[in-house]
Amino acid sequence: MEKDEKTFLRDKLITSGLAAAIGAWLFCLLAVILNWTKLPPQLPFFYSLPWGDSWLIQKEHLVWVLSGFAGVLILNLLLARTLVRSQRLLQSYLIWGAAVIEFMFAIDLIKIINLIL
Repeated sequence: MEKDEKTFLRDKLITSGLAAAIGAWLFCLLAVILNWTKLPPQLPFFYSLPWGDSWLIQKEHLVWVLSGFAGVLILNLLLARTLVRSQRLLQSYLIWGAAVIEFMFAIDLIKIINLIL
């Protein structure tokens, strides 16, 4: 088991996906921290809902959104680590899936911040 965990982090495809996902999440965290004082009390977020107040969230909810995406990343990492060594393709799918989710969130966050500022 310990040998599988060591080889898990030695796989370049997995470590590059993990680094990309963590980097995107840290970028989002940094963007929120740097722009926190410039953000209005309510932000547009739920574009799929009808026009009006239902689109808006409190800016404090961005912390929960960031936490949720960190949770997705951690969950995918734990699931990928529990898979046996023969399931390298599935492990890389889980890690890169988390990276894609983080990148999509980063793009949405940049759009929201640029819309406001």
